[in-house]
Amino acid sequence: MVGCACGGADLGEPRAGGNPQTTLPHYRFNEQTERRAEVAANDPSMLLALSEWHLDAAKVAYPQIASALPLLMSSWRLPVDPDAEGALEKDAFAWLFARSVLCSEDMLFLQAVDAAGAGAVTEWADKSPLAAALAPAYNGEKVDREVVLDQSVRLMRQAQAAMVVLSGGEAGHHRPFALFVRLGVLRAGMRMADKAGQYRDAGILRLEALERMEGGKGSVQRDPAFALSVAAWDVNNRSPLRPEDILHNLIPDFPALGAARTPLEALHLRLNRNAAPSTPVH
Repeated sequence: MVGCACGGADLGEPRAGGNPQTTLPHYRFNEQTERRAEVAANDPSMLLALSEWHLDAAKVAYPQIASALPLLMSSWRLPVDPDAEGALEKDAFAWLFARSVLCSEDMLFLQAVDAAGAGAVTEWADKSPLAAALAPAYNGEKVDREVVLDQSVRLMRQAQAAMVVLSGGEAGHHRPFALFVRLGVLRAGMRMADKAGQYRDAGILRLEALERMEGGKGSVQRDPAFALSVAAWDVNNRSPLRPEDILHNLIPDFPALGAARTPLEALHLRLNRNAAPSTPVH
């Protein structure tokens, strides 16, 4: 085995457009087989450090949005991160553009779901459009995924009709923006199902949302963070095939994601050595 120690490594000063000072992979092992094939590996703590470096670099690039980042990133916060508080200031509303939320109250609703569970939908139904759409899907104990699917289409059509009225006619960009509304309902319903302990229902909604991102190669490029969350979910299910496709599509635009390729390839190799070929979870 050859490798390098990673604890306390200096990645360099975060800067916009730059890259951290690190060399990947950190370790190389030889399999204990006749082939003695080489397997690369990364220190998992370094992957966390790299993500923090890129977050700090984003703050350097856009210092005016630093105060809004906790709320904007509430979907992806770590368990040790504090809850975001307050609402987006008006000068930060532009950061809602092309997101799967309709207003800052939707973000606060989703944060309430993470903190208090699916029951938060009742409290927020008169303040958050997503909560209002999802309230019929929750009976106080469980989330009905079929109602979530129906409500996602219903709210999408309402948004599309409203855009036609406001613009005085139908335009080509109406459907793509209405699709963001549908994705918002699907993803919010997914988070409610997760908090309600409905792993399978949440998974179905998760994959439905990924598929609704127009399909094909460009599907994962609409929202890279969500696509990567699906990849992580797949890996947790010991299914590396779809994550490999997601990374393949994203890395040309986001080279830093190459750091995740090494552990994913190692997982795939390990599964191939110990089990029949796996397939994506459906």
